[in-house]
Amino acid sequence: MKVLWAVVCQSSVIDRDTNSVSLFNILEEVQVPEPPQVDDASPMPAAAVNFELFILFTRSDAAAGERGPGRVAVRFPPGSPREKFPPEPPFVFDIDLTTAQQHRIRIRFPVLPIGGPGMHHFAIEVAADAENWRRVFDVPLMVSYSL
Repeated sequence: MKVLWAVVCQSSVIDRDTNSVSLFNILEEVQVPEPPQVDDASPMPAAAVNFELFILFTRSDAAAGERGPGRVAVRFPPGSPREKFPPEPPFVFDIDLTTAQQHRIRIRFPVLPIGGPGMHHFAIEVAADAENWRRVFDVPLMVSYSL
């Protein structure tokens, strides 16, 4: 399976009648008012930014159905203070392309995990086998502070 597209946006709507998707306010950069606190009391620094990650998967071979797990992990800027903490557990989901040609996933985030200013990446991966994952897409999001 592969990803046709993926975007970070503030919100989206899926029409009940047509199943069409409307994406609102696609985000390439986010400014947060101040750096989140990084200490033992807050092991996951985050900013109060509601957003969604929308992903469209498709079959690798249009004639052959496939199914398997997918996941998204947030990767932080190199050298950021966030690297002190263990990597965040990825968001895991099932991708079912056995009968459909395409499959959409919408992940809603109530906060933005922050590893410091710089380029954050939402790494989209699929399981190559039971223990190995293969990155199929990467969505960048620049984070800066508006101090």
